[in-house]
Amino acid sequence: MKYFFLQLLILLALFGSHVHGQDIMRVHNNNNLIFQHRVDKIDSLKFAKSLSSFYPNTGNFSIPLSGIDSITFADNIEGSEIYIIYNDTKTTIINPFADAGVTITDNAGHVMVTSVYPDSGLRYHILGATSNGSLNLTSSQSVKLIMSHATITNLSGAAISVNGTTVSEMVLSAGTVNTLSDASASTASGTLFATGDLTISGKGALNVNGYKKHGILVNASLTIESGIINIAQAASDAIHSKAYIQHGGDITLIATGDGVDAETVDFNDGEISVMSSADDNKGIKSGDYININGGSITVALSGKQSKGISAESDITVNSGIVSVTVSGSTVLEASGNGFDPSYATGIKTDGNVIINGGDISISCPSTNDGGRGISSDGNITVNGGIMRITTAGSGKTYRDESGILDSYSPACLKSDGHILLSGGNITATSTGAAGKGISADSTLTIGLPGASDSLLVIQVSTSGNRFLISGSGQNADYANAKAIKSEGILTVNSGIINLTTTKEGGEGLESKDKVYIKGGQITANTYDDGINAKNYVEISGGKHSLKASNNDGIDSNGNLTISGGLIISKGAGGFEEGFDCDNNTFMITGGTMVGTGGNTSTPTINVSTQHSLRLSINPNQNICIKNASNEIILIYSLPTLTGGGGFPGGSNKMVVLFSDPAFVKGTYTIQYGGTISGGTNFNGYYTGATYSGGNSKTFTVNSLYTTLNL
Repeated sequence: MKYFFLQLLILLALFGSHVHGQDIMRVHNNNNLIFQHRVDKIDSLKFAKSLSSFYPNTGNFSIPLSGIDSITFADNIEGSEIYIIYNDTKTTIINPFADAGVTITDNAGHVMVTSVYPDSGLRYHILGATSNGSLNLTSSQSVKLIMSHATITNLSGAAISVNGTTVSEMVLSAGTVNTLSDASASTASGTLFATGDLTISGKGALNVNGYKKHGILVNASLTIESGIINIAQAASDAIHSKAYIQHGGDITLIATGDGVDAETVDFNDGEISVMSSADDNKGIKSGDYININGGSITVALSGKQSKGISAESDITVNSGIVSVTVSGSTVLEASGNGFDPSYATGIKTDGNVIINGGDISISCPSTNDGGRGISSDGNITVNGGIMRITTAGSGKTYRDESGILDSYSPACLKSDGHILLSGGNITATSTGAAGKGISADSTLTIGLPGASDSLLVIQVSTSGNRFLISGSGQNADYANAKAIKSEGILTVNSGIINLTTTKEGGEGLESKDKVYIKGGQITANTYDDGINAKNYVEISGGKHSLKASNNDGIDSNGNLTISGGLIISKGAGGFEEGFDCDNNTFMITGGTMVGTGGNTSTPTINVSTQHSLRLSINPNQNICIKNASNEIILIYSLPTLTGGGGFPGGSNKMVVLFSDPAFVKGTYTIQYGGTISGGTNFNGYYTGATYSGGNSKTFTVNSLYTTLNL
């Protein structure tokens, strides 16, 4: 009944138009004029449930009813509109500019347009369908292509080619679905091709199938303002352009090659989703920089050594949502006398990665062996935003370019240069063998001097086993899991840092040079050392809780200096220590520190200025130290010793090393085996608490280093 009334209204309108002298019928969609024709040249109209068919005396064409929101009548053809209406091999062309420099010819559905019209913005309405046709438009001025339910397939070339050096715009009419396809025998490199800048806008949809090579190929800039764009077939890149700019729209790309391949990428808003299963692909690739300023990016790649977002220069994320999954494996590429690994990576750049904001999620599942979440050949700087990165694959051994046995392992954040983490919320989780959370080949800096700790939150956990690279016994070389690792100096200025490692070889903070902890709040629960440095460790500020179940709380293979902060460091039993610097200089000049373990390094008296106490005592009990004025200096709950074997501190005893600015020369009473009530507990260290019961013993402090056995 609905269609009957629509037909009746059209017939009445046609009759009325003749009565009143209105000779032009116009069809509209969303305020766009999509077709107009003389009434006396229309033989008939036909309406079905989904299509309206127009029968001009030059042929017929159909428009979906959903693409029509009104039909009006006028006295004259509107002068700024050109119509190209495909009907398979026959095309209806309405060209009011035939005498003004616009030449349009049709060869069995292949339409050629040549325009020297002097004004810009000439509007071409593209409608209808052809199974073997095309539009090849050459213009000296910018043009607008208004797509309204157009379906164009070209078996031998591009479906649409726009030639010219100026900006052209393709407008997708609201409510319309438009489809462009080429064929594998095509001689063109793109289904939709433009030599100059091309902008796509509108509220309709565009489907592109690139069976020969690229889906959309633009030799200049491609700008997406709005619209729905689906490229479900691309023998090579889905989108290939000199510059790619997106301000809006909803784009879905499935490609054999890269999703987007451009020299520069500016993603400002809108949505883009890229999927590919081919090897060595990039979801979004730039030969220069990538700037992400908003919108939503989703990339899912399963091919070997594929990269989710890749640039040869800097990648900057200021805002927006980025979600990347790369599940492909590592490829060993022949190089010299061995190989060079190429990893599947979420975000990869030959330059620097700068993250100022946004919400970034990167997943490297177990099939991604050795993969990286974010990898930079330069530096990585994180100033803000939210990051969640997981790697589940395991590392492996291989022979390097010199033929020497080496290994690779996964990492959530990996930089060949410096890493600076100054703000934001970072979660890095690595479950594969020898997986790293955050790893820098140069220096690594966490937080900014004087900054609030709450501005930077870092949570890193590793649970992968170590694996043997070479050797055996004492000469064995293992690849180990690390929470945060630096080849250069590692500095902590501020931030809330939570580190967890659960398997042998897993350390919290490790530097192959020096560690400087100037502030922040570090909580480390590790299998091996909570903090480890090859050359030097210095702690001058912050509040830190360290617990190593099978090694040292703090381990410096060089000198160790404590000059400030609150440090609660728990090592394992046996020969493991809360504070370990071997026989090197151990200087204490400030700070509050409590270390427990099977043993401890001895403070160096001739360089220390603050008193310290070495206490041998049974573990797993509460202690309280008061001065001669009955003021509480320390309330502490001794832990249970874990790991290790044998107790150098005495039969079944642990060693406690304590130092505090309030611990000075004088007489003290230590209570042990009692009860702690109230207060605040920080890894066994209590403030504002009371102590009662147990045994007690009085001792005297006469020198900078005092020993006491209970």
